[in-house]
Amino acid sequence: MMNIALPTLIRQFDLSSARVSNGYMLVNALMIPVSAYLIKKYSYKNLFVGFTANFGVGTIMGAMAPTFQLIVCGRMV
Repeated sequence: MMNIALPTLIRQFDLSSARVSNGYMLVNALMIPVSAYLIKKYSYKNLFVGFTANFGVGTIMGAMAPTFQLIVCGRMV
């Protein structure tokens, strides 16, 4: 969904496209080793429920964000 909104975000906040996706890619890269650890420690059901709730919080943060920095924080959550 972010790719669909990317041109609008770039125009609205006067940004480069690289800035929009850098935070998300950083968190994505960090979660690869962390997810292996979490899978060993917790059940799949607990992880699914936890990450789904986390995704919901991040979506609400991004949807209600008045500034670009808060949109990035919502995406990273």
